Amino acid sequence: MEDGTLPHFVPDRRERLLDSLARLGDAPSGALASRLWGCVVIDGTRCSSCRMCATFCPTGAIRKFDEEDGTFGVLHSPSDCVKCGSCRDVCPEDAIVLRDEVRASFLVEGAAHRYVMRPRAVELGNAQQIVNTLRERMKGTDIFER
Repeated sequence: MEDGTLPHFVPDRRERLLDSLARLGDAPSGALASRLWGCVVIDGTRCSSCRMCATFCPTGAIRKFDEEDGTFGVLHSPSDCVKCGSCRDVCPEDAIVLRDEVRASFLVEGAAHRYVMRPRAVELGNAQQIVNTLRERMKGTDIFER
């Protein structure tokens, strides 16, 4: 895809279920325990802003956003989340928790959680990115020593 993410797929039967729920009327307040949908919670203090969660999300429930003022991050739509755990598994900082409780209004309205991310410690696209990241994580400059 254009933004570097994998192709997304949401099963048709899931869309039909969401349409049926919307036709029932107003969503109840509060959270519902569900095996069908998940709620991704990102710990901003641990997140390294790599957005690998959005890159590997198979349904597009987690999407990247970039704004003109330099603000960037991810959006999470619980209505598209199948709770596969790919986002949690790919996160290098273990900053993602998958919850079973989802607000019914988020499902019916298709609302999304917005996670604004802090600037990256190492600028992406730089030819020295991997070396600089290794130096930072290993707390030293001798990254090629055994």
